This record gives sequence, structure tokens and C-alpha cells, in this order.
Amino acid sequence: MFAVNPLQAARYRERYAVSGAKSDSADAHVLADMVRTDPHQLRAVAADSAPVEALKVVARAHKTLIWERTRHVQRLRHALREYFPAALEAFDDLASSDTLELLGKAPDPVPAAQLSLNQIRAALTRARRRDVDAKATRVQAVLRAEHLRRDTTIDTTTQPRHEHRSACSSPCANRSPH
Repeated sequence: MFAVNPLQAARYRERYAVSGAKSDSADAHVLADMVRTDPHQLRAVAADSAPVEALKVVARAHKTLIWERTRHVQRLRHALREYFPAALEAFDDLASSDTLELLGKAPDPVPAAQLSLNQIRAALTRARRRDVDAKATRVQAVLRAEHLRRDTTIDTTTQPRHEHRSACSSPCANRSPH
């Protein structure tokens, strides 16, 4: 790979092109001719070392992970806006460990309203939050406040059913409900 000064490329183009017209394809041919015929006039660019290449890979992976996390947080925010808006009001950072822990324990409005102060405090403490008591009280108050909710019929039909199968040996007892 060679570094080409734009002024150097312009002079080379003037030397071999009659009309002086510029185009991408003509410039590509000029640059290719420069490298082919006058490589001694050009400065070669040093290739990156192995540690630099490794750092590029790590930086690219880090950037991709940040984009993925952002995409997942936006999806979570969208789902909570439709189903559990109190969670958006209660939790400042949806990607924080305390928020994810509490949403894991109580993913629905009803169990969230039943979270105790001790459960909320414990999650905030594990996440090394400051002013744990005040934040726990605020989160519990928001989760227990009256919010718009879906009809309970919708909630019960969208939750997975836990069916108990009998110990009967007949073929109908072992059949899948779907």
C-alpha cells in the first residue's frame, strides 16, 4: 500500500493525460500506473503489527456489543411501554443489573407490586447503588401505584399454562396438548 500525495497524483495526471478531464476511472488508472512505473517515487505505508490488528478486532467487537446492548434495551423499553409502563417510571436505567434482577423476579405488574422493600434494597445494594433506602421506597411506591393495565383476561391467556398430566398409562394422557 502506498501513500500518494494528491498534488503528486495531479502532476502525474497532467504528464500523461491530454484533456485534463477528471474521472474516477481515469484517476484509478493514473494511480495504478504510478504504482506500477514509479514505485520508487512513492512512500510505502507500513502494515499494522499483530498487536494493532488484535486491538482493532477487540475494538470492533466492543462496538458491536454496545450496539447489541442498545438494541436489546430499546426492545425491552418498547415491550415495557406496552405491557408494564410502571417499570419505565420505576427504573432509571433498563440495562443496570438491579433493574434486570428485579424485572427477572417480577416481570409482570402484579408480582412487581408485591416486591418487598428488602428485596428491592438487596438488588440495589448488589448493584452498589447509593441512597438505597430512598430509592427502594420510591421504586416500591411506583410499582404499587395504580397504572393502566391490560385486562386480566389478556394477561391470563398470554401466560404459559402449567398443565399437570395424570399418571394414567393410556395414550391420551401422554399426548401433547398442542
